[in-house]
Amino acid sequence: MKKIIALTLLLCTLTLLLSSCGSSNDVKIEKPEDTNLEYWLLDTLDTDNLTEINRKSDDNKKSFLAKEYKAATNENGEIVAPQAAVVYTLGRYPFTDFGVRRIINIMITDPDVYVWGLTLNSTRDEFVEVMNSLGFELSVDSEKSIEFSNGRYSVVLFYGDRLIIRYRCSTIKYSIY
Repeated sequence: MKKIIALTLLLCTLTLLLSSCGSSNDVKIEKPEDTNLEYWLLDTLDTDNLTEINRKSDDNKKSFLAKEYKAATNENGEIVAPQAAVVYTLGRYPFTDFGVRRIINIMITDPDVYVWGLTLNSTRDEFVEVMNSLGFELSVDSEKSIEFSNGRYSVVLFYGDRLIIRYRCSTIKYSIY
């Protein structure tokens, strides 16, 4: 009897977790028109001709360098992104698409890449103005970065260093790396 109750609770919890993220059909985040990124959040990525780069951890996620950039090698012999690049991270989200990897994170370190008309060279005031006009809410404001979110995804600008756009299910928070 205890096993049946435990199994029922486990299944209810799993069902709740899966339903909280929705299905891929109702979560599609439209790619902005004013961007020169090739791919966008929740797109599938044909990785056959892309270079996988090393990540610090988490085997469930794989990161790939956008095709217009050439990978570098660090002092440990690991394949890494060059200083200016776009890196797409794939993960198994949303949960309802088991086995399918979609773009859950876009990291931009190339100042020539723009999204919503913003680049790494955009001022803090420009960034705030654009994010507010798009309906994002300020969630973090520090001397090193500023983060906005709209529930489905967040946008973080590390001043002069990188711009990170990431999908996040309302029940999952991704750490800033």
